Amino acid sequence: GGDGGDGGDGQGSAIYVVSGSVSIVNSTLSGNGASGGTGGAGGTGGTGYSFVSTSFSSFGNAGNGGNGGNGGNGQGGGISTVAGTLDISNSTIAFNSTSAGSAAAGGAPGSIGVGGASGSAGSVGTTAGGGVHENGGTVAINSSILSNNSAATGTEDFDGDVTAGATLFFVAPSGTLTPGTGTNITGTDPVLSALANNGGPTQTHAIDTASAARDAGSNPLTLATDQRGLNRDDGGGVDMGAYEFGAGGAATTPPSVSDPASVTVVNATSYNIMGTAPADSLVRIYSDANNNGVVDGADAVVGSQQLTGGATAFSISVSLTQDVDNNFTATSDDGTSGESNPVNVPTITEDSTAPIGTTVTDPATALNTTGATYTIVGTAEADSTVQIYSDFNNNGVIDGADAVVASGTATGGNFSISTPITQSTTNNFTATASDAASNESNPVDVPTITETTAPAISPPIVSTPATTVTVDAAAFDIMGTAQADSLVRIYSDLNNDGFINGADAVVGSLQLTGGATDWTINVPLTQSATNSFLATAEDGSSNESLPTDVPDITESSGGTSGGGGGGGGGGCAVNDSGTSSWLLLGGLIAAMFGLMRSVFRRQEG
Repeated sequence: GGDGGDGGDGQGSAIYVVSGSVSIVNSTLSGNGASGGTGGAGGTGGTGYSFVSTSFSSFGNAGNGGNGGNGGNGQGGGISTVAGTLDISNSTIAFNSTSAGSAAAGGAPGSIGVGGASGSAGSVGTTAGGGVHENGGTVAINSSILSNNSAATGTEDFDGDVTAGATLFFVAPSGTLTPGTGTNITGTDPVLSALANNGGPTQTHAIDTASAARDAGSNPLTLATDQRGLNRDDGGGVDMGAYEFGAGGAATTPPSVSDPASVTVVNATSYNIMGTAPADSLVRIYSDANNNGVVDGADAVVGSQQLTGGATAFSISVSLTQDVDNNFTATSDDGTSGESNPVNVPTITEDSTAPIGTTVTDPATALNTTGATYTIVGTAEADSTVQIYSDFNNNGVIDGADAVVASGTATGGNFSISTPITQSTTNNFTATASDAASNESNPVDVPTITETTAPAISPPIVSTPATTVTVDAAAFDIMGTAQADSLVRIYSDLNNDGFINGADAVVGSLQLTGGATDWTINVPLTQSATNSFLATAEDGSSNESLPTDVPDITESSGGTSGGGGGGGGGGCAVNDSGTSSWLLLGGLIAAMFGLMRSVFRRQEG
């Protein structure tokens, strides 16, 4: 069988120099790849002849399989030269690659006959010069960066001979390095950022303030700007490569983000990112999918604001992806100096999911105790805030005057919260858990805690009203008995829950003296409404009793109408002013009697 053909060489994916002169200035070559071709498979050997008769048989030799072709070589992922002259100045050649072609298998021997053999497999190709491959011609490099290129075999950044000055090679060239003007740097990482929009019409690899390439370059062509069109010299010297750090102060100053000031957690569909930027600049907010602080890959503008009228403050609303970390960067562009370097916006974590509800383990069931506090113990979502609410009507939900009475953190998922309890009565609570985004779980009932200490002073006894009553009056006398010489108070009970809470307030009081125990307190009534009250007694040591419920007092709407006025006197034909005055006085007296009758009827009611 015939031999397979060799794979072709891949050379100079971006630039292939075969003659003449080529100059590369203020340019970035990135992400290119040169790959060798795959070798061809060897052919199958020929079939041997055969002869068979009744007296004998004969077979010829089978053909050998052809040899497999070799894989092609990958040379010069960015640039390859075979002749001519190549000059590179103030450029960055990075993240290019070469790969070898695959070898092919040998062919199989012929299928009939004897003596045939399989062909040999080809060889895998080689690689050289992930960045630049010099295979002839002359190459000169000045004030440039060759870094982060790759080759499976051979030199990664530059393969061959080169004359270089003020240039950084992350991996030293494989051939002769003839020094040019300026000091070369070899074996040092220039710390390149990913290819991104760093201002100007094309993308670049930025360096930072700590890069060895900063202020270490030269400017043999006296360039005024870098690849982006920004000033070449920042005052400390020219940088190696296509990107000038700081761009001589001409680049737009990056914005300053004030909100969020640090990593934050919210429960929201959007967030207003705020800060300041150069006056009248265009501020852009970019997504930062890989959270690397640069604009690259699928990162895109998600919000922007054009500042005008000398304004420097910006506030840009961005949409948030629910229940994940949201990462952004911000840039500013004054319209003349190009877009600034991106600045990181602290991560905004969106959390719309409420924590799992608490589990109360102590008290496990209703119990009796004494003391001013009780420690409620249980579990909840790790590091959530557990809140203990009063539950005045003991219905297991948060309503009415229910309020937070104690709180704590579920450190590692466990909480233990000292909770104040009211003495000499039952205490009912619920517990919830809240996360950093203020999502709160449903309340969980805490078994009733009864404080059994004998009260310092007994609650007063209410005798009037004995049951709910309906009256037509502006006020009502509540009566009863209490401990001798105590201070009796009447409180409003606006939510009629039997507890003094919320906006409940004292509406009447009486200090008993001289050993007196009976009390009568007049309280105002809200008209056309049901009035609910509570009564307490306080001893001389300021111990106030538990409240006693006063039966509801309903004030009916309106009072009894007054009687009609007396009929007017008949007309008088005599022109007598004195008589007219007496008639007027009589009408006034009749009206007064009607009014007095109405008042007396109201008091009787």
